[in-house]
Amino acid sequence: MTIPLILDEDLLALKYIAPDLDFADPERRAVLLAAGSADINAAPGSGKTTVLAAKLLLLARKWNDKNRGVCVLSHTNVARDEIQRRLSASADGTRLLAYPHFIGTIHGFVDRFLALPSLRSLGLSVDVIDDDVFGTKAIAMAMKKPSLWGWAQKNQSVKPMVGGLVYRGPDLELQSEGGKVPSETAETYPLLQQIKNQLSREGIFRYADMFAFAEVLLERYPAMTAQISRRFPLVYLDEMQDTSWEQETILKRMFDDSVAMQRFGDVNQRILTGTGDVAKLSFPKADALPMSTSKRFGPAIAEVVSGVRVGGAAVVGTAVDVHPPMLMTYTTERVSHVLTHFGHQVLARFDDQALYHRHIKALCTRKQTEAQQLPGRTLLDYWPSYRDAPREGGRATLLWTLLGHAAQPGVEQSRCMRGQRMRSAQFYLCCALSNRRMSRGCGRRRSWFDA
Repeated sequence: MTIPLILDEDLLALKYIAPDLDFADPERRAVLLAAGSADINAAPGSGKTTVLAAKLLLLARKWNDKNRGVCVLSHTNVARDEIQRRLSASADGTRLLAYPHFIGTIHGFVDRFLALPSLRSLGLSVDVIDDDVFGTKAIAMAMKKPSLWGWAQKNQSVKPMVGGLVYRGPDLELQSEGGKVPSETAETYPLLQQIKNQLSREGIFRYADMFAFAEVLLERYPAMTAQISRRFPLVYLDEMQDTSWEQETILKRMFDDSVAMQRFGDVNQRILTGTGDVAKLSFPKADALPMSTSKRFGPAIAEVVSGVRVGGAAVVGTAVDVHPPMLMTYTTERVSHVLTHFGHQVLARFDDQALYHRHIKALCTRKQTEAQQLPGRTLLDYWPSYRDAPREGGRATLLWTLLGHAAQPGVEQSRCMRGQRMRSAQFYLCCALSNRRMSRGCGRRRSWFDA
């Protein structure tokens, strides 16, 4: 089929179907009008998800094929829900929420169209796909085997390796996301293989296993690529910077050159690298369309952000600079005091009204394994008690609860910031701080905050 084109005159309709959005910026217009395959490298706060939703709204008005659809892939349910919410606000947009279209995560797409059919063809069923569930069961099984139990007593990296056992590639090679698996000639290798195979027969898998089973199907039935490509002649990828090499590889195998693929992301916000040859990741291409104007940052913060960018155009801040950027330095021994100090600085700079209407966030990497790491690298260094947070409702949503309970052991923040101002402002402090080692200095670290 011929993919409908978005023309200049079509953009006039945006004032009616999305009256709260502004697309007058030349860079945004170029992205809206882009046809065929393209990369879009968008600065933080540039509104790339908004632009993508606008493109979908315009396409929905022109899409008439009842058997071939648009495929929109994201990394998170949050991004997927945001796109679906915008589309569901109009009669035209709701057409993209049903067959033959697909809007969901990369994992959801791989599961539905490749991995689950592959598992059924192998005589396997799925009980649960969850890294934590798999890890708990795998470690419990391993500790019942004397040789693995003895090994784990001597080496603390054994349990993360066992909990991370995963299949890779069309041959279902045994690897681990939590460490290095011993060689096939090692005494413990058959035991690890038994654990993985037993849990597979019970239908318990890790998320990454689904990509391996997808590759099994593509290897056995190469014609699947042509069938998927015919079904989805137009593909949009959101948050492309966080696509791992493993995911990019399978995307290339799922869609052939007949598919128009537009990839949205920001290489400067990359937080995931995955496994494999990361240097081969192709986003963004040299001719990527820029979206450099940020509505999140003011000029001062934009200048700081641009100074440490990995690539792409410099960020242009259009928001108002209420406060200048703040640089905090601290010794390794005081890493657990950073959140407390940061919280006090926020309370000193913003009034109750500002705190009530806006969330205060700090970002950091998540600890993936039990292996030793330098202090200040992960979330648990800054907030050790986060590991023991109540599980119902999800840990990330319970930080306000943690801050509000002085009795919670080890939560120094709840005691020192437990004032009326914070309670009235419903102060949410997402404890996750990004940091990098200073180029010079005696064991000191620095962190950027846009306070």
